Amino acid sequence: MVHSFTQRSLEIGQGILTRRSNQSRKTHGQFLTPIPLAQFMAKQLGTIKDDDRILDPAMGSGTLLCAIIDRLIAENKPMKVWIDGFELDDELFTAAQAILNEAVISASEHGIRVYLNLFHTDFILSGLQFSRPTLLDTPAKPHSYQHIIANPPYFKINPDDQRRREAETILSGHTNIYTLFMGLAVKMLQEGCSACFIVPRSFCSGRYFTRFRQEFLDRVTVEHIHLFESRSDAFRQDDVLQENLVITFTSQNKGRDSWIKISSSSTLRELTHGITSRQITRTQFMSPIGLLRLPTSELDEMILEVVDRWKGSFSTYDIAISTGPVVPFRVEKYLINEPTSIPVVPLLWMQHITSHRITWPLNYGFRKPQHILNIPQTETMLVENTNYVLLRRFSAKEERRRLVAAPYLSNQFECARIGLENHLNYIYRRAGEMSETEVVGLSALLNSGLIDRYFRISNGNTQVNATELRALPLPPLQVITAMGQAVMEEVDTVDLDAIVVQTLQTYLLLPTDFPILRETRAV
Repeated sequence: MVHSFTQRSLEIGQGILTRRSNQSRKTHGQFLTPIPLAQFMAKQLGTIKDDDRILDPAMGSGTLLCAIIDRLIAENKPMKVWIDGFELDDELFTAAQAILNEAVISASEHGIRVYLNLFHTDFILSGLQFSRPTLLDTPAKPHSYQHIIANPPYFKINPDDQRRREAETILSGHTNIYTLFMGLAVKMLQEGCSACFIVPRSFCSGRYFTRFRQEFLDRVTVEHIHLFESRSDAFRQDDVLQENLVITFTSQNKGRDSWIKISSSSTLRELTHGITSRQITRTQFMSPIGLLRLPTSELDEMILEVVDRWKGSFSTYDIAISTGPVVPFRVEKYLINEPTSIPVVPLLWMQHITSHRITWPLNYGFRKPQHILNIPQTETMLVENTNYVLLRRFSAKEERRRLVAAPYLSNQFECARIGLENHLNYIYRRAGEMSETEVVGLSALLNSGLIDRYFRISNGNTQVNATELRALPLPPLQVITAMGQAVMEEVDTVDLDAIVVQTLQTYLLLPTDFPILRETRAV
C-alpha cells in the first residue's frame, strides 16, 4: 500500500508523544509532521537520482524519510540511495529505526536499494565537528548531500547552551535551535542541490534573526515558499501557535535576477489536491531593511508597490516608539485595584485598547489592577500625560487584525502622568507633542486594512515588534493629519478604512480603483 510507512511512522510517533505533557513537547520542540505535509515535502526535493545521498537531521519517528521511501516505491524506478538520519530522543529513535528498517526491506522488493545509517546523537554537535576549521585552517569534509529534508525542533536556545556556544565560531545570528539546523544544512548540501524544511516564519523578520537571514541568503537561492494561511491547521493536534512555512532552497546564490515561487493553502488537504502559486521578484521578496516578504496574491504585490513608494517614516517625523515601562510582576506592590486616598493614576493594559478606542476602566470580567501608585518609587515607571498612539504588542491567535491601535489624548485623564503596561507600545513625538489630528490620523492609518496587510506580508508573528514598526513607510505628515481631520469630523459611525483609502487617493498616493480592505487574513 502506497504511503503505508509514512502513516505508520506518524501513528507510532504520536503514540509516543501523547504520553508526554504538552509542556514537555513544547520545551523540546517536538511536533511531528502530518502525512499530507510529509508527502508534499518529499516531492519538493525534486528528482532523486541513482546514488544520491539524503539527510534528515531531526527525523523524529522517521515520518519524512518514510515519505521519501514511499515516494520512491510509488515511482517504481530501480536505484540505490543513501539515507542518513539523526535523532536524539531515545523512544523516537527506536521507533524510527524499526519502521525505517521495514521500509528498506519493502523498497528492496521494488528494486530500490536503500543504504540506511541512523545516528542516535545530537545532529548540531556532530555537524559542527565537520565544519570547524582544522590546524591547516581548512574545514574537515563531511558527507555532502544531494537532498536534505527536515522538520527541526523549535525552541529558543540560551547563550550558555553548548550548541549555541560552539556554533558561534562558524555560524551567525542563532537564537532558536531551528536556524542552527538550517545553517548547518547549507554547509552540508552539495552545490546546486536541494533542501526542504518546515520551520516557523519568525526568521523572516525580527532583529534577532538579521545576521542569520544575511548569511543564509548569501549562500542559497530560495526556490519555493509555501505558507499556511491558518496557524491551527498544519499542526492542529499539537496546538502550535507559530505561523509555519515550507521553504525549499538550493545551495547556490543565483543573484537578484531569479524568481521565487510563493504558494499558500488553508488546509493540509489542499497540499494533495493541487495548490496555486505565483512567481515574485527578489525585490518583492526582500524589503529594503532585509525583511523577507511573502505576498501570496496580486493584491499583496500591489500593496507592496504602493506602500514601498512612501518616503516618510517615524524617524523622519521625529516620532518615537517605546514599550510600556510597567512590568506588573516586578511592581506588584504598587498596583491598586481601587483608588484610595494615596495618589494613584490610571494604568492602561493591552486589553483597554481596541481598534481606535480606549476603554478605561473595564468594569466586567477584567481582574487586573487598573491603577498604579503615583509616588517617588514609581516615578521612572510612569510616562508624561501627553498625546500618544497606543498599540497592542501582541495579537490573538486568529485575530482579524495584527495591528490594533488607539489615539490617546492628554485630556482623557486629569493627571500629570499615567501608567502603560509592558504589553503596549506607545508612539509619541520626541520633542514637543503630537497634535490631536496627527494622533488620530496615525491611529486610523495603523488600524487600516491596507497597513495591516502590508505588515502581515513581512511579519508572521503575533508580536508587533517596535523595530519593524520603525521601518514602516509612512505617507507625508500632511496626509496623516488630513486623515485625522476627516475622522474627527465624522459625527456618525467612523469608517476608518474608507477614510484612509479616500485620503490617500485624494493625494494621489493610491490608485483610484484600489479596494477598501475591511478584513485581512487571519493567520
